[in-house]
Amino acid sequence: MENARAGAGIFYGEGNPNNRAIKLPETISQSNQTGEVVAMKELLEKAPKRNEIFNKTDSQFVIKHLTSSVKKMENEGYVGVENRDLSRATVARARERKAPVHLKWVEGHSGDPENEAADALAAAGAKKTRATSVNIKVEDTLRLTGAKLTALTQKLAYKTIRERKLAGLPSRRRTLENISRAKYYAEDAFKIQPSEKMIWTSLWKNKAIFKEERQFLWRTANDSYMNGNKWLTAKKPDMQARAMCVHDEGEESLEHIFTWCETEGQQTIWKCIEEIFNKRKIEWWPQSVGSIISCGVVKITTEEGKRRKGDERLYTTMIALSAKLIWDLRNERVIGARENKPYSTQEVQGRWKNAVKNRITLDYKSANERYEKHRTNLEQVRATWNGLLYIFKLSEQQPKGKENEVLAGIKLVDEGDREDDGRWEGG
Repeated sequence: MENARAGAGIFYGEGNPNNRAIKLPETISQSNQTGEVVAMKELLEKAPKRNEIFNKTDSQFVIKHLTSSVKKMENEGYVGVENRDLSRATVARARERKAPVHLKWVEGHSGDPENEAADALAAAGAKKTRATSVNIKVEDTLRLTGAKLTALTQKLAYKTIRERKLAGLPSRRRTLENISRAKYYAEDAFKIQPSEKMIWTSLWKNKAIFKEERQFLWRTANDSYMNGNKWLTAKKPDMQARAMCVHDEGEESLEHIFTWCETEGQQTIWKCIEEIFNKRKIEWWPQSVGSIISCGVVKITTEEGKRRKGDERLYTTMIALSAKLIWDLRNERVIGARENKPYSTQEVQGRWKNAVKNRITLDYKSANERYEKHRTNLEQVRATWNGLLYIFKLSEQQPKGKENEVLAGIKLVDEGDREDDGRWEGG
């Protein structure tokens, strides 16, 4: 299900026949960092071994890969290194050389003509229809296997054992499909190309996603919930009936639950978020399983290219929280005591507003000074909910007589305390 899109470029000089535009094969993860490593490996491999190399690169990752990180990677047997075979091959190509290799870092997109030319070749490589063959074999004399005993810790040993166990397990088809959907959505909506690792890491480490939502997103990505035709394997006829939606006769798949179902629920919740996003000038895209899984790798910028981190955090929070609520409402209706009785629009709106209000309250509480180094950055919280508190009838609460100190929390606003003047501040 991978669609190779990354490229690598090697620029020797204007009109030089050795200039190369490389399309990364599907066996290598598709990212700018990987493209930079491939370019370096190919340069080290193709240049005559006794020729001195002077290479400019805008990738500090590549420079560290061949200098400060080499000893650690080799001592630990490349455990935990993404694309370890490519990294091992690149280091081996450098060790094979008989003359020095000089690496110089230049700032990307700063007008350096040679670096810009290399970037153009990488872009051209990514657009090629056929992938370039990339040799990552390492000669036995240069191949280091395993971790050194002096570097072996309990944590490293555990990671090694876990990686070996996982290496023997086949990837689940539905998991691969869902991750591919997430990658395609991120590229279409936000013009970014997250790797598979970035998506999984965002589900587990993005602090805008709370614990229950993390577990929900993780299981959604792995399609481990009972839904759709999975119910046909059940023994009881009433459970088999859950495979189809009784309201619109569609298969009760995850995509159906989150985007297509005509029962009151998902449409109302997404409409509520769309209105919030419109107020904050966040572009709205129709939601899907892919958008939900990729909600932690969002990138929203100003016209000048500056990250709008408050809006990014709001986006991640809203999508994760709301998708979980849609799932909960569906389970209450189909599996719970409601016996498939739909919720009213008012009930759905009320549940959603309460869920968001609770999240705002917890967000502000987590910014309290008493949590010391574990507290959430207050300015980050304010940037997330800027201009939205009054919609949920909330306001910041300061300790009495300490108006200049960090807020103590959040409080309800009486109807007469504030008039809705319709003005919004961007995040």
